[in-house]
Amino acid sequence: MDTSLLSTLSPELRNLIYEITFYNQYSITLQTSKIQHPLTKCCRQLRQETLGLYYSCTRYNAHLDDGPATPLATWLKAIGREQCLLLDEVNIWDIHMLNATVHGDEVTKRLLASSTSDGRKYVLQPVGSWLLNRGWYLKDIVLALHSMDLSLARLCLASDPAKGEAQLGLTSHFAIVPSSAEQTRDEGHALDALCAKLGFTENMRKQTLLGLQDGHQTVRVRDEGRELVLKFEGLSLVEIEDELVQ
Repeated sequence: MDTSLLSTLSPELRNLIYEITFYNQYSITLQTSKIQHPLTKCCRQLRQETLGLYYSCTRYNAHLDDGPATPLATWLKAIGREQCLLLDEVNIWDIHMLNATVHGDEVTKRLLASSTSDGRKYVLQPVGSWLLNRGWYLKDIVLALHSMDLSLARLCLASDPAKGEAQLGLTSHFAIVPSSAEQTRDEGHALDALCAKLGFTENMRKQTLLGLQDGHQTVRVRDEGRELVLKFEGLSLVEIEDELVQ
């Protein structure tokens, strides 16, 4: 990258330009061929100054009209782990309905430190079996994040136990957070962690492990009237297909 004339401006003026350029009241619709703002590609110095800022202050819309969230999953892997953790907000739509909103780690930390007008606090909960039973449209995102040692957790609202309302309220907001070191220290732990992230039952986890131990790279897992086809490269799960049991 050649040096841009913008880099000759004072830092204060550059920051003002970045603010005017990136801060927008409207969300940007993700496009597979355009994953970064042109300003981030001017030169090496401006890229270092703007790339993280762009992802941390931009709201995105991702549409699932054409099927699962594969394009969004591809985009997350393209921008990489560091930028995923900086993401401000990604709204996941299905035609005209908002299904979920995903936040990066920095925004999540701010939410966890805040409270709602009625005194409830945000807490993080594992996605768990909800993903398998009701949130399967997010499975491709979970796989993409797992490949970068990241996890998807659910933001819930905890009532004040002092008021006798010790319960969690589910929200449609999710957080991208780093996976624990224990989950990623070896392949066995990583595979167990992935099964947990996908909400697999113990029976499904055992079927997966047995299939891999037998040397299969395509493993069929059955549980309660559904069959999942898991496609691996080594011990890395790269694709999941859902099939109806005849």
